Amino acid sequence: MKRIILIVSLVALLLQAGAQMNINHYMRVGQTRTQIGNYTGAIEYFNIVLRFKPYLAEAYFYRGIAKHQLEDYRGAINDYNTAIEIKPFYPQAYTNRGMAYHNLKNYKRAIDDYNRALEFDPDNENIYNNRGIAKLSQKNIEGAIEDYNLALKVNPKSTYALMNRSNAKIVNGDIRGAIRDLNEVIVIRPHFAGAYLNRGLARFELEDYASALRDYDQCIKFDPKSALAFNNRGIVKHKLEDYAGAIMDYDMAIQLNPEMASAYFNRAMAREVLKRPGYENDYKIAAQLNPKFDLESRRLDAEKLAQNQRNQQSQQNQNSNQGGSAPPNQNQVDSRRKIRCKFF
Repeated sequence: MKRIILIVSLVALLLQAGAQMNINHYMRVGQTRTQIGNYTGAIEYFNIVLRFKPYLAEAYFYRGIAKHQLEDYRGAINDYNTAIEIKPFYPQAYTNRGMAYHNLKNYKRAIDDYNRALEFDPDNENIYNNRGIAKLSQKNIEGAIEDYNLALKVNPKSTYALMNRSNAKIVNGDIRGAIRDLNEVIVIRPHFAGAYLNRGLARFELEDYASALRDYDQCIKFDPKSALAFNNRGIVKHKLEDYAGAIMDYDMAIQLNPEMASAYFNRAMAREVLKRPGYENDYKIAAQLNPKFDLESRRLDAEKLAQNQRNQQSQQNQNSNQGGSAPPNQNQVDSRRKIRCKFF
């Protein structure tokens, strides 16, 4: 009898070990599917794990990541919530939930979660970076820069923090400070196309067009499929009155991204200057892709405003019984002027 009991116990232990082995297998497969971008398949495997182990925090956490990647932010938050309930000291879950709240534009909740994550992991530069981005979204520029400084204190060579701090400085009007940060990025990563792109933007703001042009050249060298770099380089050439060269860059930007409304709009202006055919069509396409480029609508709105102002002025003249016609006010004059174009 004792032998039978011993055999039954041994079988139970083997079954338990096999089940554990299968759980580990399903977790590994789910994580692998997440890594290769098969998020729906990953969720299926994590569901299987949770069917047998409903209190496994990691399964909720990784399922939350898969939902997050599918832009199911609320579903991801629910899974991160459960992971945190099971395992309260889980900085990665707080960080990821903060990112999900950020995606939902709930920046206060995002910052609260980053604060909590930093209590458990105060030397994590990524959390400082994420909190800085959330603060910048709240227009708390100084707070954002302070967080990027803290990230750089943890890792002085963090190009991520330097790039983010340069963006905040540009927003704050510190263009030269932004350029200094971007210079550091380029020293650390000489082939980083994004750093040249951003430095080109900063130098353009300073009207240093020659330097901006060189930066866009470098950006295109390292990332020849950057439609934004071609569009921006076209703008610099346009400013330097190299309209033909600008058109060639706008052509490339449109080829790389046929839905870039600003490239059509900018090309239309360059073609119009050179009196080349096709600029009217470019204006139309730009307006179709993005209503803010609809110059005809803006012109009609301006004319309507001018007409209303003239009617009001006429009514005022009648009420005051003035025989002569009153001079047009400045608003009327401005509203009848041709709408001035600008680069985008």
